[in-house]
Amino acid sequence: MTQSQVDAMNNFINGEINNKKEPLCTLSTMELEKDTTVCATGLVKDAITRLNASTEMLADDIKQADYEPVPTTKPPGVVKREIQDKGKLLLQVLWILIQLVPAILYAIYVKVFPPKGKSLRGKVALVTGAGRGLGRGLAIALSREGCKLACADIDMVGCEETVRMIGEEGGVAKAYRANVAKPNEIEAMRRKIEAELGPVVYVVNNASLIVSHRIDDENQDADRAVTGVINVNLLSHFYMSRAFLPSMRKNKDGHIVAIASMSSFAGLAYSSVYAACKWAVRGMMESMREELKREGEKNVKLTCVHPYFINTSAEYTNNWNIRFPELTIEEVVDATINGIKQDHFSVSIPEDMYYNIHVMKLLPRFIQDQLLDVFYAKINVLSKNEVEKTAANHIINKSLDNSSL
Repeated sequence: MTQSQVDAMNNFINGEINNKKEPLCTLSTMELEKDTTVCATGLVKDAITRLNASTEMLADDIKQADYEPVPTTKPPGVVKREIQDKGKLLLQVLWILIQLVPAILYAIYVKVFPPKGKSLRGKVALVTGAGRGLGRGLAIALSREGCKLACADIDMVGCEETVRMIGEEGGVAKAYRANVAKPNEIEAMRRKIEAELGPVVYVVNNASLIVSHRIDDENQDADRAVTGVINVNLLSHFYMSRAFLPSMRKNKDGHIVAIASMSSFAGLAYSSVYAACKWAVRGMMESMREELKREGEKNVKLTCVHPYFINTSAEYTNNWNIRFPELTIEEVVDATINGIKQDHFSVSIPEDMYYNIHVMKLLPRFIQDQLLDVFYAKINVLSKNEVEKTAANHIINKSLDNSSL
């Protein structure tokens, strides 16, 4: 019984006791003294019966007054859709097939005799995560190509060191502190770079964190790690692109580079958040390319880089168990710069691994599993104490402190 029914029953009983001409209980005073329980029971039963009847009448009144049934309509029948413009479709496919052989031959020619590519000299390039590892290598290489460098990082000590190294080679570079997980800091950095160096032409979204974990870790530190990695490895790509793409389109000159990973084509045990972010980055870049193509934008270029494991520091390499040796920073930097100069959309390092992965995915799953056991690439799970000592954990804590967007 609901509370409203109980209240109504109490009111009803009180009213019956005060106003009833014929008592519900017909026992005499002597009999009542002998058996009060019988009298009370009869009173309550009669009150409940009357209350239920009143409740049903009230419900019927409400239903009729305020809850008229909504008229239903018959669902539409299933309409079989047909292929649109069948004749045009046939001609379009035929034209693609005619172009296929010359396109393959040209791709082979370009591979054997690569063109020089566009010049980067005099343009402003922004590299995130420029304070160490691959980011530092890319910043120095772009400076050697003649770019003016905006080096961005949440760690200003490493960032200033990168600027110093570029300056010693005669390049122009400035350090900018920015948490790329915060759109407001990115926007402030953009305005400052434009005021000090000029419009940014090359944006290299390199900032990334690797944190080993089990997918079912249940603790506050694991939750912070998941949030921190997604903020830096994925959301920053959206924020950076949204901040710099409008000016690129306005100036009719721009190039956005995303450092993804070979793990964007295959899973990576104990690094599910990292791999998921890299899959998402690749999807974002391909979607953005499709948007620009549909809008007829030809002045803004995109490049998505997919390197294998990179030897950026002992902190990472000591926790890997991989059959093939990791890449050097120089190998990845050279391939990335070449991809930018050639306006390549996708750059895989090493290139043959891209094709191997896709061919493997055509095989039965149990064969794929065996191949992965043979050509293994494994990440070790760190203890809580080991994780707390990593640079990635330090950056996560800094990026999440006061992390209101």
